[in-house]
Amino acid sequence: MAPKKKPSAPKAKAPAAPAPKAAPPAKKGGKGAKAGKKDAAKKESKKDFICAILIRKLDFEGMSHETVKKVFKSCGGIVGVRLRHGKYTLIFFKSNENAKKCLEFNNKVVKGNKIQVLRARRAKLPKKREGYCRTIWVGPLPGGTTKEQLRKHFAPAGQVKKVRYYPSKKMGFVYFKKAEEALKAVAMQDVLFSHGKDVSKLEKVPKQLQVKLKIKLSRRTVTGDKLKRERLYNRRPPSEIERKEQKSAARAALRTAAKAAKESEEKKKASGSGTKKESTTKKSSSTKKGSTSKK
Repeated sequence: MAPKKKPSAPKAKAPAAPAPKAAPPAKKGGKGAKAGKKDAAKKESKKDFICAILIRKLDFEGMSHETVKKVFKSCGGIVGVRLRHGKYTLIFFKSNENAKKCLEFNNKVVKGNKIQVLRARRAKLPKKREGYCRTIWVGPLPGGTTKEQLRKHFAPAGQVKKVRYYPSKKMGFVYFKKAEEALKAVAMQDVLFSHGKDVSKLEKVPKQLQVKLKIKLSRRTVTGDKLKRERLYNRRPPSEIERKEQKSAARAALRTAAKAAKESEEKKKASGSGTKKESTTKKSSSTKKGSTSKK
């Protein structure tokens, strides 16, 4: 008889794979949050660039920020305007839809001029001038005005540092010490300005010699004006005398540099020869000592 087969033991089941652990919740204010904020800031900046429109060949009498806004009022959503008279005009819109409406004005006649309308990619919104501008623009100034009259007129606003008057352009600039004083001067638009050479001698100034002025904040500064003057002066080509002086100065600089190089080389050579002599003397003394020890 064949021996009976032993019953086989039941096979052990393979252990189940451990369930994946749930990822820990992201901490508030971590790297992901910072990256998200940066991306949002970039998107906002891109929006500003997209909504900027450049307009060329737009020029008409009485052109200002307010009049340009009125001309393109149908587009809607105008945030700011930048003017560069005789060059170009920049208009900033809230959304891309408003900018597209403005692009429809391309190659159209506006105020007697055929304008060109393009997108401005690198343009930035103008900064608010309230709070940091310490200069005001004044105009249109009547004939016969003087700097002393402008100083006296704006003395109640604060300390006037400097006054610039351009009679050909009928305008001027008044520089104050503080930005608060400039704001006070802007609020003086309703105050009548008395002009004329003989006004200071009169007790009562007639209405004919009194005018309302337009006053606006300006970004000009005293230091900025100085830098502009220096740049304009440096643009002038040098004269023959100045060229000769420049050449002689360059030659003298080359001579001094060559002398300094020669002196440094001589010092190096002298220091090298001294080290060689010291090494030879040391070797000779060591050989003499060795010979004496052998004896």
